[in-house]
Amino acid sequence: MEQSIEIVMSPDGQQVVSSKQVAEHFSKDHKHILEYIRRILTDEKSAVKLFQETTYESRGKSYPMYLMNRDGFSLVAMG
Repeated sequence: MEQSIEIVMSPDGQQVVSSKQVAEHFSKDHKHILEYIRRILTDEKSAVKLFQETTYESRGKSYPMYLMNRDGFSLVAMG
């Protein structure tokens, strides 16, 4: 059975998905998704509006994660 990606609303009202969800959905390591997003942000300064850096908690520790809008998701998923 295929997993679906949960779309949530960001504080600024955009529909977003997390980099962690994208990694799980496509069976990738989250660290590789983070590296890819950071490369996009370095190479294309205008991409900053597509991604929002945040964190998630696991076992009492905080880890980096990105929230991405539809265009950011498309870049990552098709890249």
